[in-house]
Amino acid sequence: MSPNSVRNVLRPPLATYWMLADPGRQYIAYGRGLTNPVAIRLVEGESGSYIGTYFDPQTGTRETLGTLEAKNGVVHWPPPPTKEDWVLLLSRIDSIK
Repeated sequence: MSPNSVRNVLRPPLATYWMLADPGRQYIAYGRGLTNPVAIRLVEGESGSYIGTYFDPQTGTRETLGTLEAKNGVVHWPPPPTKEDWVLLLSRIDSIK
C-alpha cells in the first residue's frame, strides 16, 4: 500500500452530520462541511415552530437563526456560515419555559 492510498483511507468525509433528539421538544445537530440545507426529519408528521441557534464549538460563539418551521415532520437546516464544525440547537417554541 502506498502512502497516498493510506492518506485517502484515513481522510474524514467532506460532509458529516449527527443528531441527538428529545423528540417533539429539542434537537441538537452537529455538522461539518455542509454547503446546502439539510432536511431534518423530526417526529413523523410533526409541525410547529422552533428557535434555531448555531453554536461554533471552536470559538464558543452563538448565532440566533430565529424561527424555523417544521412541516410534515421536516425542518430545513440552513447551511452554516462556514464549512467548519457547527452545532445547531432547535428548541420547540411552546416547550421553552
